[in-house]
Amino acid sequence: MKPKIEYRAKLTREGFSASRARADVLRECLATWPEGTNLRVTLQEWTEDKTNPQLAYAHAAISPAVWLVLQEYGYRCTEEQAWEYYQQDIATTNKEIFQGPFGRKTIRVRLSSMDKEKMSEFIDEAIQFCAENGQVVEPPEKHQ
Repeated sequence: MKPKIEYRAKLTREGFSASRARADVLRECLATWPEGTNLRVTLQEWTEDKTNPQLAYAHAAISPAVWLVLQEYGYRCTEEQAWEYYQQDIATTNKEIFQGPFGRKTIRVRLSSMDKEKMSEFIDEAIQFCAENGQVVEPPEKHQ
């Protein structure tokens, strides 16, 4: 994997207010690439990454509840298969649409790619799915 340097900055009328001193970023860049290297600089809005407790809750509490729902409907699968099926074919908040050469395509967004807000939406949707199908998901406090 190619090296990458990231840092946060806030946009103001006067320019960027970076979370790290410009000299520190320059020093890290020069330590990573030789002087004269052409670099791509990408600016994008920063979003807070999902939290480890969110991931733990999804896997420890929600995944087993989804498995139980699918078992009650006659699916013969492992918990991992049920969780994969739920994410691929049932959940809607973990999908993105893009324009392909032959029309719009929908793809699944992996949990590892979600930010904190998107992960919260996914968790809420999964809890609702379980509740609508007779499975109560324990609150996160019991899984910390």
